Amino acid sequence: MSFPHAKRPALDGLFKPTSIAIMGASSRSAWAKTVLGNLRAGGYGGEVRLVGRRVETVFGLPTVAAMADLDIVPDVAFILVRAEFVLGALKEAADFGVTRFVVLAAGFGEAGTEGKTLEHEISEYCRERGLVLLGPNNMGFVNFSGRVFGFGLSVPETPVGGISLVSQSGALAYQMIAHMPTRLVGLDHVITVGNEAVLDVAACIDYLIDQDSTKVICLYVHAIRSPLEFATACRRAALAGKPVIVFKAGFGEQSARAAVAHTGGLVGDDRIIEAVLQQVGAVRCTSLEDLVTTAALFEGYGELPGVRAAVVTGAGSACEVFTDRADRLGLDLPTINEETADALRAAGLPIFATAQNPLDVTAAVTIDAKEILPELARILADDPSVDILITQGIGLATPTYLNPDRRGLAEAHLRLAASTSKPVLAFADMAMNADPADMELRLELGTPPVIESIDRGLEALHALDRWSQRRRQLLNEGELSTDTPEITIPDDRRWSEATARQVLSQFGVPIAPSTLVTSVDDIGKVSAAYGFPLVAKICSPEIVHKSDIGGVILNIRDEEEARAAFKTLTERAREHHPDARIEGVLLGPMRPPGVELIMGVTRDSEWGLVLALGLGGVWVEVLEDVALRPLPVSRHDVSEMLSELRAAPLLDGARGTEPADREAIADAVLSFAGAAWALREAGLEAMESNPVVVRGADVEALDVLVIFAQPPPMVA
Repeated sequence: MSFPHAKRPALDGLFKPTSIAIMGASSRSAWAKTVLGNLRAGGYGGEVRLVGRRVETVFGLPTVAAMADLDIVPDVAFILVRAEFVLGALKEAADFGVTRFVVLAAGFGEAGTEGKTLEHEISEYCRERGLVLLGPNNMGFVNFSGRVFGFGLSVPETPVGGISLVSQSGALAYQMIAHMPTRLVGLDHVITVGNEAVLDVAACIDYLIDQDSTKVICLYVHAIRSPLEFATACRRAALAGKPVIVFKAGFGEQSARAAVAHTGGLVGDDRIIEAVLQQVGAVRCTSLEDLVTTAALFEGYGELPGVRAAVVTGAGSACEVFTDRADRLGLDLPTINEETADALRAAGLPIFATAQNPLDVTAAVTIDAKEILPELARILADDPSVDILITQGIGLATPTYLNPDRRGLAEAHLRLAASTSKPVLAFADMAMNADPADMELRLELGTPPVIESIDRGLEALHALDRWSQRRRQLLNEGELSTDTPEITIPDDRRWSEATARQVLSQFGVPIAPSTLVTSVDDIGKVSAAYGFPLVAKICSPEIVHKSDIGGVILNIRDEEEARAAFKTLTERAREHHPDARIEGVLLGPMRPPGVELIMGVTRDSEWGLVLALGLGGVWVEVLEDVALRPLPVSRHDVSEMLSELRAAPLLDGARGTEPADREAIADAVLSFAGAAWALREAGLEAMESNPVVVRGADVEALDVLVIFAQPPPMVA
């Protein structure tokens, strides 16, 4: 897809202010009390000024009745008044010189027509004046590393870490603030965007990319309001080495999108978002718990050299669970070599234990001979087939009730990590709240977090692996090429298949041969050129679905049948579409069978042109086996799309059939996608080829369809 460079406002002054004004402050305002209390509890070192309806002392600070009475122009104004008064307060502060605002009030776009109108007025005013506004209908923000707690709910004690959260829900952000410390992870920023009247999620991602203190960016979103900017920001984050981890609520489908083509029925909101996140190098989690676990893994261990894991545990059952889950995810638990096995035995691995991966060191080691455990782990980690070592349920991951010596465990883990060049990860048996003492030791000694449970840990490891691979690909790709050949596009935007074939061929789309026959007298010459059997199709820009009217006749065996087919097709067309413009009949050779694919492009109202590639022919709507990517696409994108299909084994020569040349398929798809991209400004609405028949390196589009959005009729 296209990644425009978005010019974003500088947000340091919003999230790192040296002075703050609270508008709507009074002794009865719970919001003012909470925000001011959070600023004090967080140790905010800047100036705070209060503005209320009357001059009084509020929570130990004096108030003034108007912004113009302040002695300074604050960096940020928190507007804590009801929705109907927000615009007036905004104008008052802006006239005084304030350019950054946080609006907590609800009652805007989420509250009906009047609220939407008010939100639009605020948004337009901010844009006209160049103002930055966070909200409305949010809870503000917390900059933990900068000690600015501008939040509408009391902020619990939270350690500082490298994870930042951008949330469209203030309540959920509050829950995450409370939850993160129980998983031994700390926070850098928490930003709630609410209705995104001015600042959107994408702008916040851009800001966090530039913060050295942020290592991982987590998102909770239920709607993506600025799709292209969002995708651009996520891609920039991946290139910068900062994973964006997304939990998106809602899996709804939008209907009636380019419904004239099969492709329109295969494209939905959630499918597109899944494709976009994969394309731009973001990670999607399907639960909030997985979001936290994945963020903890990324923040605690960084980008790994690989994910071929050696596992050392004290339980045989854990070995089985690791193996089962790794097989399901496609993660590699490599077989260790004989030299490593011999070294394990020589180091004291009990004779009744098996020297393998995963390695159950047994209770004899974990209870009776703990001193040999670090050496066994080191030997396993140093096997040349291993990228990382996972210690599970032992060492740093030992539950508190089994070993209360938390400092000893932490120090032992650091010694083990220092003894090998491989990263050492700690996995717990099951999810449970961490001991607060472990968090204190982590901050003091720098130990990594314990990743909760085998299931979530391996899911997170799999996500980290995919992210790492995609990031490397993005670094190698550079900017996507959008160059297209110079061609002549017909002025008439109602194209028959004959016109579509002519234009798409100029882009290099491999289309099966055919000739437009306008008279029965031409059939002899055309059939002689192609030979038999032939296929005949009615050709009219007004007849989109030919098969619905019997507009296709197959296996024509001689010239007499060809003449009869011409007559039959034209009669059927006039019967079903008496006003249609009939250009003639397309006559071409029947093609041998092969694997049938569909290439399609449809215009999404938010993401623009979206490419669909999948199993085609009669199976397209039955199996819906399709992969999606917004345009433009790279060769790697197309290769990934082919691999995602459930029908991918058919391309590899299933049951003795000829393997398909995936590079030849990619050539065809890239030409098709390039044609769609070139036609976007002309109003392309949908484009499709179904089926595309693949026989080894031979790839042919048998049918093509191009549909443009038609302008409204002229009104006299």
